[in-house]
Amino acid sequence: MRPMIYSLSSAFALLATGTASANFADTPIYLQNETKIQGGAGKVKPNVMLFIDDSGSMNWTVTGSQKSRLQITKNALSDVVKKYTDQINWGFQTLHNNGSANLPGYTDKWTDVLLSIGKLTANGGTPTTYRYYQIAQDVIKNTRYRCQKNYIVLMSDGDANNSHRATDFYQDRYGKWHVKSATPVFPNNTVADPYFGHRKGGGFEYKITDTNTEVWDTVWDRNDGLNWFSKTLQTKD
Repeated sequence: MRPMIYSLSSAFALLATGTASANFADTPIYLQNETKIQGGAGKVKPNVMLFIDDSGSMNWTVTGSQKSRLQITKNALSDVVKKYTDQINWGFQTLHNNGSANLPGYTDKWTDVLLSIGKLTANGGTPTTYRYYQIAQDVIKNTRYRCQKNYIVLMSDGDANNSHRATDFYQDRYGKWHVKSATPVFPNNTVADPYFGHRKGGGFEYKITDTNTEVWDTVWDRNDGLNWFSKTLQTKD
């Protein structure tokens, strides 16, 4: 089982390639020592988890266009789903579940996926790393066959944040606000997971504007935290 993270175009290009050379068990992992069938991967629908950024910045209008980032994303997703229809087991998850767009598990009922795409709205920060970790656990849990191809297709417009969340502020003598303390979303700012292994996060940094406070972890959100999760999924059976 090798779930991966790809751009939208490369993920679906890979799905179009042949699988005749595959030589995996066409049975669940717990039965894999009992039966082997040639070409198993070609007989099992791939799982494609669409992981969509529904943060507030997705409402911004794209330069040279009258459409928002979210509307362009919705159009692109709809085109892809209509092309592949029920050839794929679709998953659909967002950062915040704005508009109640998330779907549980996977489905090949592609019209349900289109309905979820239509529900997408944008609001909030960008907790991509933490949500990726949660979604990856669902991907692992829902992989039924060793030969089953898995893809997490992340569509986002910016860096992750919110792996630390501000809990207290102070104002300096010039009237400027600062984050005094922040709480990590991972317990003890550490991942201790039987699949991913052990890793500790970093400290927090922040940016405060007139309209927004952005807080991020220096490892999970700005170093290679997201890459650590995705690379583990890509390379570990």
